[in-house]
Amino acid sequence: MPFGATLTEHAGDLMITTPGAEVSDLLVTGAVVVAAPDVTLRRVHVLGTDGDTVRQTKTAPRLTIEDCDLATRAAETAGVVQEAPGLTVRRCRVDGPGNGIVVRSDNATVTENFFTERGVLIESNVSTGVTVEDNVRYRVDAPAWSGSHHLRVPHNRFLGFAPVIGWPDGRPGNEWRGNVGDNGEPVAP
Repeated sequence: MPFGATLTEHAGDLMITTPGAEVSDLLVTGAVVVAAPDVTLRRVHVLGTDGDTVRQTKTAPRLTIEDCDLATRAAETAGVVQEAPGLTVRRCRVDGPGNGIVVRSDNATVTENFFTERGVLIESNVSTGVTVEDNVRYRVDAPAWSGSHHLRVPHNRFLGFAPVIGWPDGRPGNEWRGNVGDNGEPVAP
């Protein structure tokens, strides 16, 4: 979120059902549910309540989230939950005890974000085309199942404990390179 951005307040949950909608400069005290394709969230600060902060439903492919602050409140929640193909999250701050981003579909790109707690959970056993690059976070949880491939995790900085859980080594197109820990030293999956 750019410093000094002026935000309009929206109390409660926000449901987005208009294809191609661009939502910007908003403070949401509730959840954002995206139920339409090709939606963009830009400079949106979401203070989640009891559930996930942003949920991309199965009817909402190609969601873009840029320059946003996403705050979860409970360990069982997430900053973003992807349920449709096509998710881009860039230059966001994801805060709170829950998972930062939960990937449940294909073609997710997570770049230049800062996670204050957990990082990215790749939950689907058949995820493909997932890139997690140039982020600062605690870890990536990746599926070790045979269906997942083309998972790229380059140039991230990991804070705290184990950088990855369940890395599917040797699968086609999987890439782990240039990742470092708190001390700047290389870390392996």
